[in-house]
Amino acid sequence: TDMEHGRALEVALGPFVQALVVDTHVRASELLAHLSAGQHGRALLLVEDAFSAKVTARSSVEIPATAELLADHVRCSSKIRPIVDWLLRGVCLVESLDDVRTGSSDLCFVTREGGLTCGPRTEGGRGEGQAGLFIRKLQIQDLKEREASLRGQLKDLLAGRVEADDRVAELKSEASR
Repeated sequence: TDMEHGRALEVALGPFVQALVVDTHVRASELLAHLSAGQHGRALLLVEDAFSAKVTARSSVEIPATAELLADHVRCSSKIRPIVDWLLRGVCLVESLDDVRTGSSDLCFVTREGGLTCGPRTEGGRGEGQAGLFIRKLQIQDLKEREASLRGQLKDLLAGRVEADDRVAELKSEASR
């Protein structure tokens, strides 16, 4: 997704933002056994072959006219789309949580700023320096793009300087004749 929707996506994914995708239950079992045997910590795994292409981000309930599906703002390969759709099923992007139906347990509502209402669960607020992994990845990507742009501008400026230096030398040569 883009930076505009990054915080909303991160909040909607919750702990799944740090999940690892593995291909089969067998592979998941192997990884978890390895973690347990070596006391290497815990992992949240999503098993790719457990997701059905029939699951979509659109739930069976009607999406309010003031909302749009957050999954529509996520770009991913068709291979991963079923996972994204399952994780974001029924998650609606709204401008403000003040305008949502809080009684619906079938829908979750999230704002671009990261406010979330999902059944009885409501969270929000913002702390300085509390960007999560997803936001940081987007920021790094954005900084790399800006760096490439600035390098291009610098290259153009240096080329212009060389041309200007050459022109100054040429004019000095003409003036000394």
